[in-house]
Formats: sequence, C-alpha cells, structure tokens
Amino acid sequence: MGLFINFFITKILMAEGKGAYSLFQSDIDLLTLFLGFTISSAIVFYISNNKIAIEKLLGLGIVAISIGITLLSVFLTVLYIFYTSNLLFPSGYSSIFHYAYIIASFGLVISISILSSIFQGKSLFKVVNYITIFISSLNFIVFGILFYANIFLGYKFSVNDILIVSLSIYLINLSVWIFCFKKYINILPKFTFNYLNEVKPLFIFITIGHLSQMVNFLTYKMDYWIIDHYNGAKELGYYSQAAGLSMMFAAITNPIIIVLTPYLTSKNSKESLIYFKFYSRLNFTVTISFVVLAVLLAGLIFPIYGKEFSNSVLPFRILSIGIIMSSITKIFAVYIYSQNKMKYNLIATIIAFFVTLVLDLILIPLYGSAGASIATAVSYTVLTISVSYFLFIKFKIDFKNLFFLTRSDLLSIKSKMPITFFKK
Repeated sequence: MGLFINFFITKILMAEGKGAYSLFQSDIDLLTLFLGFTISSAIVFYISNNKIAIEKLLGLGIVAISIGITLLSVFLTVLYIFYTSNLLFPSGYSSIFHYAYIIASFGLVISISILSSIFQGKSLFKVVNYITIFISSLNFIVFGILFYANIFLGYKFSVNDILIVSLSIYLINLSVWIFCFKKYINILPKFTFNYLNEVKPLFIFITIGHLSQMVNFLTYKMDYWIIDHYNGAKELGYYSQAAGLSMMFAAITNPIIIVLTPYLTSKNSKESLIYFKFYSRLNFTVTISFVVLAVLLAGLIFPIYGKEFSNSVLPFRILSIGIIMSSITKIFAVYIYSQNKMKYNLIATIIAFFVTLVLDLILIPLYGSAGASIATAVSYTVLTISVSYFLFIKFKIDFKNLFFLTRSDLLSIKSKMPITFFKK
C-alpha cells in the first residue's frame, strides 16, 4: 500500500511539489529524532527486560513529549522572528501555517511512537500489526480518492492541502493507539523515579542511543537538504522518488526488527543468537531477491509516475547497493543494541556520517540526484563494514551463516506454514 500511496502523492504534486512535501516529512523525522530523546527505543528495551516498571516508563514518555514540544516551539519561534529563510522549510513554504504544522505533527508522531513502543516491548504484535494495516489502508483510501479527484475530476491540490490531510491522518492514528492502549493495557503513568536504579541507567542508555540515531538519521537524510540547496525542489523530487521506492524495502526488514528486538533483549545469549542468525538469513535472502527484481524493472516503474520521473531510474539503481547494505546493518545493529552495547553502533554511524558529508558536498553540486545516490550507497557500505567489524571482533559472531537461507531453514518455514488452511 505504501507503494501506491507514494504513487498517488507523486502524481498529485508532481516533481517540485513532491520535493517540498518530502522535505517537510524529513523535517518531522529529524525533529522527532532530535527532540524525542530516543525514549521509544528505551521503552522497548526496559519493558522487555522488566528492569523499569511500565507505569514509570509511560511517565517518562509523557515528560519527554512535553519537553520536546516546548523546545521545538521556542526554536521555531526564534526562527520565525529572526530568520526569513532557513534549511528547515522549502522555499515559499514558511508561513505561520507551516510552523504550526511542524509543531502539531511532531507532537502527534512522538506520541504515536511512544504508545507503539509500549506494545512492542510487551510483544503485543497482533495489535501493532492491526493498527499498522488499518492506518496504511486509511492512507491508501484517502490519497486514492484525492488522486481520482485530481486525475479524473480535474481538482487541483496544493502541498498545503496534502499537509492538512497528513496531519488529520496522524490525529486518527494517535486516537486509535489511545483506544487500544486503554483496552489492552490501561495503566496510569507514574512520575516518581528512583535516580540510581531507574533515571541514571535510562539516561546513559538514552544518551548513547540518541547520539547514534541522530548521527544515523543525518547520514540518511542530509542529502535532501543539500540537493534542495544546490539543485532545487525539482531535482529533489527526482531523488526523493528514488529514495522513496528504496524505502519500500524497509517493509521487509522493519517488521523483523520490531519482533526481533524484544526477543533478543529478553532471551539468554545462546537462544538469542539462534534467533538472530535465522532472521539475518531470512532478511538478506528476501531483500536481495526483491532488490534485483526492482533494479531490472526500474525503467518501467518510474515512468508510471510521469515521464519526468525517468530521471529517478539511475539514482534508484545506484541506491540499490545501499538498500542491501542498509538491510544488513539494521539487523546487525539490533543484536548489538540488545546486548546494551550501543557505543559500537554510535562509532559506526559517526564514521558513515563523515563519509556521507564529504561525498555529498563533492558529488551533489556536480551530479545532482545521481551524486547523492553514489554518496548514500558508499556510506551505507561503510556503515555495514563498520558494524560487521564490531559484530565479528567484539561478539565473535560467525559470518558464514548470516546471509542466505539454508535448505533446513526452508523446510522449517514450510513446516510452520498453515498448510491445513490451504488444503481446506
């Protein structure tokens, strides 16, 4: 559904509008990461190992939301008063409405993330899956209707219209999470904390994890702002379309990560290693199979969005290397995270960040979206090599059994499939 939703939005806004919309979405992701203090990851970790009561983790989450909204409001107020233009907003999109959109979206997204992390920490994946499918279906229906009205009825929708729709869906999303929280968990937050046993270890965990995620995000997203600065929104539209399709492959890796994280955190080391190796093989095998297919079909896929998006074919094919590397890194990083050794992930992301920054500043002014794709593919590769080094040296993981599904894996998967259902 994400593939279709991306298609609908792209056809409605076209390259320049899609570039501006993508920049807003990147802003929300950036601010949520910087001012969310990685509290969601901490909640999953500490609920899984039962070291901090869920009531207190919920209280800490509410405190984090309040601090984040306050800091963001002050920051944006200063920008609005003293700076007429900045990298945060696309050219021509810096009115009070856009500032309000950023603040409201931030509050909604971080709240959704915290509630979702509680369900993930408690391994209530059935609820997580139902809500994910519901919200994806809602996006599909809403943007599908707008697409129909635009293409067949002649209605024109601006970037601001799409931002309002996105904000409304965020609000519905949060409402669904609150309803499910009251139904399945229904606890009240506590705001009294023990410093030595709760606040201090949580603070250390959050600090290292937060730095790692911030650097990692900048590594992934800085090219958006650099392309917009040097080449404009239209070129950004081409690149964001290539990057958007590459993000579709996260639909393979992210569900594995969501399920794997609490299990690796709560299981003993021997059992967690078995889980880790199997899902690493599953993730890599499935990802590389679909990436190869997408690369072969890229020349047919992108023109569907419009002839001008043929300019996205080459960037996507270059990015395909990064897609595969990113999928490996995410699984490897989860294992390191589950062992409470986030400092290794931080070191790896810092190395990749500087590689990306240097290559972006050199290649984007010269080659635009293709240059950004080269920089990203190289940085993903460097990140994978760095994380793999720590996995091999510090955790003594055997690499020969991490990438391709074996015959016994396939037989095991087959045995777990609902064969009796298909027979009926």
